[in-house]
Amino acid sequence: MAKHKQGDGGGGAPAWMTTYGDMVTLLLCFFVLLFSMSSINQEKFQKIMEYFTGQGEYMTDFMPGGEALVGGELIINGTVQLDNIEAVLDGGRDALNSSNADAEEEAEPEDMEMTDAERQELQKLKTAREMAETIQDEIYNDGLNAEIEVSYTANYVKLTLRGEYLFDSGRAELKPDAVEAIKVISTVLKESDYNGYDIQVEGHTDNRPINTGFYKSNRYLSAARAIAVEEELVNIHGFIPQKVSSTGYGEFHPIDTNSTPEGQAHNRRVEIKLLLSAEEKFLEERDIRSQGQIGKTAENK
Repeated sequence: MAKHKQGDGGGGAPAWMTTYGDMVTLLLCFFVLLFSMSSINQEKFQKIMEYFTGQGEYMTDFMPGGEALVGGELIINGTVQLDNIEAVLDGGRDALNSSNADAEEEAEPEDMEMTDAERQELQKLKTAREMAETIQDEIYNDGLNAEIEVSYTANYVKLTLRGEYLFDSGRAELKPDAVEAIKVISTVLKESDYNGYDIQVEGHTDNRPINTGFYKSNRYLSAARAIAVEEELVNIHGFIPQKVSSTGYGEFHPIDTNSTPEGQAHNRRVEIKLLLSAEEKFLEERDIRSQGQIGKTAENK
């Protein structure tokens, strides 16, 4: 009877393969479990797969443009981002352009259920966007794109200028470059499409304390800077005084952190707002005393 040699191993895979196989099996079970808990739109999933495999009809249009939404304002700055993937998946770039080239242009089926107030708000946003884009183009043509940021909401179109570009530190006298920039802005805003709107000039600073012989606080400094821009618009460029106003907010409306020099520089700014919605200025005011409300309230007590 033959004897087996010492050291002869049996058939099959090495021992480490068993551990590896167990691990892969567990991973597979894990992802199957995740998949079973998810909800997938089969049609859109198929279109996404077509984009990645190169079979989709609109593969080259998978990343069309939109606007970046920052702090409730839409920024017009020459760089756009995807903001409506639903429109892309449902029909590619052509569908996006028809429904979101203005997000407010052509009503989608769900838009038909909007109220009149919502439609009016959408129309106001569309108007503001068109104005902002036109103003941005004109500013770009004058070479001031890097110095003036244009943004908008349904209520206004805003032009933001850096404080360092307009003024020396702690001062409210306009620099020569600032005078030229305001001249360009004035030329744009005096066009017939815009000259019926009111203009609000707002001054802002960082939070570093100031107490000089000229200004005892940042509130005073920001107000003086806003007034300097307002007077340039009115006295030099002929804007109607009743339609231009100014406000100084000091450090109380920051748009960036004040903990870094870059953030502080971002906060030092002057904003020129073209007000598109100022209905309250045209409504009739009612004196509560003339309507006898105070007396009635006292009697009821």
